[in-house]
Amino acid sequence: MLRHAKEGKKAKEGPKAQKLEKAVLLGSWRSSSSGQSILRSRRSPLRSLIPRMWERCSSTSCWRDWVTTSLHPFVSQHRKPRGMGPEADEQSRKGSNWIGGIQLAWTSPPTVRKVKSHVQEHFPRPIEPGDTLSEIDGSAVDGRSRREILGFLRKFKGSLGFKRGLSHKSHTEAVRESAKEAWRSGPEEDSQHPSEGQNWIWGFLLAWTSPPVVRDVKPEVQEHFPNPVSPGDFLHQVDGKRVENMSRTEVLKLLQKYSGRIGFRSGNNEDFRKSAQEALRSGPQEDSESGKGCDWIGGILLAWTSPPVVRDVKPGMQKHFEKPIAAGDVLHAVDGTRVHNFITDPAAP
Repeated sequence: MLRHAKEGKKAKEGPKAQKLEKAVLLGSWRSSSSGQSILRSRRSPLRSLIPRMWERCSSTSCWRDWVTTSLHPFVSQHRKPRGMGPEADEQSRKGSNWIGGIQLAWTSPPTVRKVKSHVQEHFPRPIEPGDTLSEIDGSAVDGRSRREILGFLRKFKGSLGFKRGLSHKSHTEAVRESAKEAWRSGPEEDSQHPSEGQNWIWGFLLAWTSPPVVRDVKPEVQEHFPNPVSPGDFLHQVDGKRVENMSRTEVLKLLQKYSGRIGFRSGNNEDFRKSAQEALRSGPQEDSESGKGCDWIGGILLAWTSPPVVRDVKPGMQKHFEKPIAAGDVLHAVDGTRVHNFITDPAAP
């Protein structure tokens, strides 16, 4: 009878032990009413469970379980991603999710936005915002989609690799390292120019056209430039050497020895050239104020007075100038050449 009574008592305490264990593993045992009542009782046999549970929670298996459990709201073991999807990410607009105590933005590679303190014990050095996820269980994730990365994490075995973010390095060091990595790994596929390919260099995704053209830009690199660099802009020079006619190999050699100067040319320059050629072919449009005609050159409507006067400006043009351009401004120079006394009729020979 005594034996059965003890077993019955143990069976009754079983659900409490399970509740406490679940609460501890989820990191919320202090707010659990059942957990508090058990902890207050000095004689409770469940007090002896706590050290074992904390030991289990700090183990690799618990870390692995924690990561895979965090995927459950939006990934099923046997189905495609569903439900929640990515949360908003203001910096990249590509969304983010909390994975095992780490908030990852779905950039390429994924970027750490926030880290909960209790996950730091699982890494040899602290993980900080700005770091990037480099590998999962030995598999590189750069260039992988969110769905592919979640697929890796769904089968997570316990190993995550992170690289230091740009915020921890000088931009010179970041350029050199990324150029070396591009040299080792070869070009990634570029959908617009498959034969040339592309690579991330520092915070820029460069397609290896001639000259190299920017496909994407990470927000954190913009602070190093007086004017924003945008997709469609061209890599113009590296440390004072122009790269228009260089091959991918030649540009990467320069970037591996980068000493701090890199220049981009606005992709809008091509728009200026094309629109000027079109204006020469078609002749000026009517300008009611001057009677001398006008034309859209790039995103600027110029009246052909002497000097030419701005009639209108498209909003997207402003980012290419240090000061805003407004109607009534005059065109002063083109590539350093003053135009005050030029013949301004584009139809003139």
